[in-house]
Amino acid sequence: MNMINASITGGASFINPHIVDPSNGEILWYGTTDGPWRTTNASSAKSTADVNWIDAGVPFTSPPSSWAVVPNDSNKVYVGAGSSLYRNFSALSANAGTTWTRVDGNGLEVGERSWLEVDANDPTGNTVYVTSSTMGAFVSPHVNRTTDAGDTWTDITSDLPEIPFHSIVVQPGVSEHLYVGSELGVFMSRDTGASWVHMDTPGFANTVVEALEFQDDNTLYAFTHGRGAFRAIISPDEGAMTVSPVNPVEISGPEGGAFSPSSQTYTIRNTGATTFNWSALDNVGWLSVSPTFGTLTPGAWTTVDVTVSAGANALSTGPHAGLMTFTDVNAGVSIEREIHISVTGTPQTIQSFNLSSNPGWSTEGDWAYGVPQGLGSFSGDPTSGKTGSNVYGYNLSGDYANDLPERSLTTTAVDCSGYVGVSLSFWRWLSVEDLSRDRVRIQVSNDASVWHEIWRNTQVTTDDGQWLEQTFDISAIADNRPTVYIRWSLGPTDYDRTRPGWNIDDVTVSGTPPADEIWVDFAHSGLELGTPTQPFNTLTDAVAALTGDGTETVKMKAYTGDPDSAESITINKNATFESVNGTVRVGAVP
Repeated sequence: MNMINASITGGASFINPHIVDPSNGEILWYGTTDGPWRTTNASSAKSTADVNWIDAGVPFTSPPSSWAVVPNDSNKVYVGAGSSLYRNFSALSANAGTTWTRVDGNGLEVGERSWLEVDANDPTGNTVYVTSSTMGAFVSPHVNRTTDAGDTWTDITSDLPEIPFHSIVVQPGVSEHLYVGSELGVFMSRDTGASWVHMDTPGFANTVVEALEFQDDNTLYAFTHGRGAFRAIISPDEGAMTVSPVNPVEISGPEGGAFSPSSQTYTIRNTGATTFNWSALDNVGWLSVSPTFGTLTPGAWTTVDVTVSAGANALSTGPHAGLMTFTDVNAGVSIEREIHISVTGTPQTIQSFNLSSNPGWSTEGDWAYGVPQGLGSFSGDPTSGKTGSNVYGYNLSGDYANDLPERSLTTTAVDCSGYVGVSLSFWRWLSVEDLSRDRVRIQVSNDASVWHEIWRNTQVTTDDGQWLEQTFDISAIADNRPTVYIRWSLGPTDYDRTRPGWNIDDVTVSGTPPADEIWVDFAHSGLELGTPTQPFNTLTDAVAALTGDGTETVKMKAYTGDPDSAESITINKNATFESVNGTVRVGAVP
């Protein structure tokens, strides 16, 4: 009996491979000493006992050690079994009496077939790679390639070291780019195996790499033996030089600084066979680059640090874009990387509650405004607010009760219209059991209906014993919203042990006035902040965000999918309105 399913017979390897058909998740291939097995309902079966297994062939010379299914043709399957290698191009109709075709001759030496990879860029499914994990001269070569479905094989081990190799992948869309996992990390080739270089990547140890997998065209995952999983962004750029990271760098900060992140490190790598000189230059006055040039030998890498310079302190509010250009001077090939910086205005207080007088917030249970009495268990309540005498607290005379349902304190509406980067800050004096016993949390809403939790206590008991300042980013909920509510809650509590609970003082909601440019894209969906990448999708929202001081420009993109769409709005704020694309008319429609 095989543990995967009672209907499968035969013994299996200690680590027995299987493969899911990349074009049909119902089909899974598995193997034992009794031969290959396939399913017809792998993904829909409710349990392993419900999986329909079909005996798909006579036994191989050894239990399977690797599998590959042609991505666009489920009938074409390759399997490695010890030193043997088989194929079947009518695999879906194979049965217990089917003999698979051996294809391990004609240039393929002996050795454990540790990995099979079909080049998905070849629609015929005839280009296949195989690695060997057996060490020793008698099993060399370690990496082989066929372009005729295994009728003949070519050694592409080239300058790889004499070590076991466990996996190989082909970069999607680029058949020349190969990556192999070995006992010493990952090696790559940009010329279909004619030459190889070691991916000596910072932070990635020279350890055993059992499997490699591309998540998409450029994201490569490496799975190691005991050292975890690693991810690398593989540059799609052709040529010997690669530069990572690939994605744009996003920087933000207030007008005048400081900015975060303040720097970005790029890694330049020579994946070719010849030495080249390189340069790194920016096109703006707010970046500092070091070093700006150098030389890389084959397989070598270096880093370039790009830092936000003092020039960024003079940038106006709004988005700004920079470009880093890395050049292989010898080949005349350049790679560009974008750097975006978003400059916000100086944060301003939108509304502040020092609780010197009662703001009239909504209370439930024993929530109350007043002077705390300094009573309660453990560190107890305070005897006054952080500033002044009064606080909002739960039971100003001691502990909260056992078996308490959730009870909340809710602010009146705070108008955050025209502000971005909204944050909440307050001072707390809190004592509560851990979350498994008693719960406290903070929620924010922009309609008093749907509430978003921004914080709750942890599995560790909290006993402040002093006033502590708390700050939370609530921009995703509060930016440009006219009615923002904050709620502090206590409960439910359990049946055992109590503490003094919440004491709150000096509550402030802050935000940044919008940039001088406010963007509208009538086709936009998603987060709306009035920026070029996250614009408003109605003119109504854009006008609400205006300060009306006359310095702002509303930049509008027409909804080309419905050029005759109209929005009725009365604009009573002073601003400039510009059309970015299409025709946007402001005024009465004739």
